Amino acid sequence: MEENRCAKGPNAGSVTKVIYSNQGDTASHTEMHMDVGKAETVVVIDAKYLGGCPAGMKPGDLMMNDGKIIPGAN
Repeated sequence: MEENRCAKGPNAGSVTKVIYSNQGDTASHTEMHMDVGKAETVVVIDAKYLGGCPAGMKPGDLMMNDGKIIPGAN
């Protein structure tokens, strides 16, 4: 678990907590809770390794519904 508190700037007083858990080498679960004043944002990410990249793609690339490949930031 990781916790960050913002002391300066427009988000001063905000708290972010992140909880990471891995399930072996093939899956992970991440929860991020961000409290800013009276509002809270929660982000949940579940990731699972499905296999190697398809032909023409590399890790980080994104394939759109129309088949167009958008390069990742590698």
